[in-house]
Order: sequence, then structure tokens, then C-alpha cells
Amino acid sequence: IWTLAIASVVVAAVAVWLNDPTTWFADNRFELYANPTGALQSTFSVWDTGRGLGTFRTDYWLGNTVPMVLLRGTGLSPAATQHVWHAALISLGGIGAASFLRCFVPRIGVSHVVTAGLYMFGPYTVSFLLPSILFLDYALAPWIFVAFYRGIHTSAWRYAAAYAFMMGLVGTAELPGVIYASLYLVPISIYAVHIDRSCRWQDVWSWLWRAGLLLCLTLNAALYAAAIAGELFAQNLRETEAPLSLGRNSSWAEAWRGLGGWLIYHTDITGPARPQSRVFLTNAPAVWATFVPAIAATAAVAMSRLRARLLMAMMMLTGLALMTALY
Repeated sequence: IWTLAIASVVVAAVAVWLNDPTTWFADNRFELYANPTGALQSTFSVWDTGRGLGTFRTDYWLGNTVPMVLLRGTGLSPAATQHVWHAALISLGGIGAASFLRCFVPRIGVSHVVTAGLYMFGPYTVSFLLPSILFLDYALAPWIFVAFYRGIHTSAWRYAAAYAFMMGLVGTAELPGVIYASLYLVPISIYAVHIDRSCRWQDVWSWLWRAGLLLCLTLNAALYAAAIAGELFAQNLRETEAPLSLGRNSSWAEAWRGLGGWLIYHTDITGPARPQSRVFLTNAPAVWATFVPAIAATAAVAMSRLRARLLMAMMMLTGLALMTALY
């Protein structure tokens, strides 16, 4: 896994650095790269004086802000910091995807390389690397599943702590992401208990109370922000997450190939909000190419003799059901 991890970091770094390494832009907000220390200090205040005439603070983005402070502290420029951060997120997601597969296929092989590569450079990455505060959820998702699966097979607290820590980062960026990520624990539990029979429901409940106890600590900031700024959150959800709104602008097929996000359809006088996604909507060869991984994954589930294929099928159906219901 270490060889694959190093290769993933190198490939991600090269891919990012080939995209104008001296330029940086408003990924999330300029201050995260220009003055991350000031941005971090401001998160300790409930009232945000930098937005209009002042409003309740909802951006407790510790998962993005702290790394920026550390990177800028080493003397990197804002542009270099942004490129390093993007490369780190892309490689983190790919290594995590391979690590989750390794839970069921211990020997590293072609399937792990393909999994990491597709997770790192699929259509979703092209379209939604920005804003990276939300892409962080994507990068952490496979690691959250690894922590859960490993955790229910041991009595150690470390996996529960890792899960709570990562969920805390997800919650400070996008609180609904905590709910969506948690839904995947259901098929993983069913597989581990009833199909693989590698643990019991008692092990699952034992792990859940430990992780839940720690989650009460790591989600404090996100829950507090949601409580004091409930109307702001509700308005954002109505505009960007409401099923009726999103249903007008997307389909299950686009969600299946990683393009179910509503932002790819937004345009203004300057053009599409996500111009990098245009090729996946207007170029016929690119459109067909994005269906290849999804079709190949479905065929692998149908033809493979690996027992874990049943888990992959359940997780795929869970994701498609959620995306169809939401988008």
C-alpha cells in the first residue's frame, strides 16, 4: 500500500502542478490562502463582522484552515499552498479508496491501482475540486468507511477516534454530509454481520456508542453553528439541496457518472459556473467515456466471485438511491 500511496501523491502533485503553479484563486475564500492565521483566529468568534453588516458565523472550516496555517508557516506562497493542498486532497481520496478495497482484498493489485486512479481523476474531481472545503468530504469518505469497518472488528478506541475526528471535519464543512456518510454504515454492517460473518451486531453497537460519544465532542462547533444560524442554514438548504429544486436540473444518469451536482448547470453573464464540466455534457465521446467506469463496476459486481461484491452492490444502490432521491 505504501508504494501505491507514494505513486498517488506523485501523480496528483504532477497533475496539479502542471496547471499554472504560479496562479491561485478564490477557492472557498481568498483569506484562507492570503491570511490563514487571521481566518483561523476569526473562527473563535460567534459573530462574523466581515459579511455585510455582520451575521452569525457558520464557517468553522478547521479542516481547511489549519492545514493552510501550517503550509503558509513553512514559507510557501499562497499559490504554492493552494497547489499542495489540492494535490494532498486528490491523493488522500485515492489512497483511501484503495485502502477500503484492501479491507476485502489484502493483496495489492491492479484493482487497487484502478480504484485509486478513478477516485482521484474521475469526473467528480474535475468538476468539484473547487470549493475544496466540500471536496474534503469526498477525500475523507473512504477513510471514514475504513475506520468503521476496521473498528467493528476490534475493541480498540483508535478507529472510533479516527471516525469521530473525520466526521468532525466533515460536519464543520457541510453538516448534512455527516448524515449522508453515516447512511453507508448500514450496508457495511449488514455485510460484516450477515454475509461475511466476521463480527456480531454486539460488536457494531459497541463501536457505535464509542464513536457516538466522541462525535458529541467533535461536532460541537458544527451543531452550535446550526443552532444559532438555523434560518441561514435552512435558506441555503432550500436553495441548493431541496429535492424539488435539484430535480429540475439533474438526472440519475448524470449522478451515476459523478455529475449530479447542481452547480454544473448554473450559468451567468460570464458563462457556466463550472466551465470545466462542459465537456462531460456536450462532448459525445467524453459523455460515453464517463459511463465506462460505472458500467465496468456493475459488470464486476455481477461477474466477480469476491464475496465483498455484495457489499459494493449495496453501497452502489445506496448511493444511486440517495442521488436519485435528491437530484
